[in-house]
Amino acid sequence: MTWCTIVLGTQSWKLDRPPYFSREEGDRWAHSEVFICPACRVLWASLHFEADPLVWPTGAFCERCEPPDEPHYRRWHPVPGSLLQSVGWGIIDTGLLSILPEPLVRREFFLTINREGIE
Repeated sequence: MTWCTIVLGTQSWKLDRPPYFSREEGDRWAHSEVFICPACRVLWASLHFEADPLVWPTGAFCERCEPPDEPHYRRWHPVPGSLLQSVGWGIIDTGLLSILPEPLVRREFFLTINREGIE
């Protein structure tokens, strides 16, 4: 486990989390990153690992912007605004999901439900 700080808007959470995205997909190690929306160009979230000196920019649509209606965008950005996606890999960060605090689990749930058009 390693310490990770999530910043989303004006709120932040410090979590002790597994250092990988998904064991089912093999060893894909998580890294510090900032999420920048390619549509509105806003830095909308960041994940920072204490042991990681580098922070990588990641293009990820924020919850306010809709990806273009093309299959490869839908595959890489299935839920705009989600913290659980590793853009380009099609991998859900189950390591992060397993330790998210309740407000962030709720946020991910409602982003996904709204994306699927379920009311």
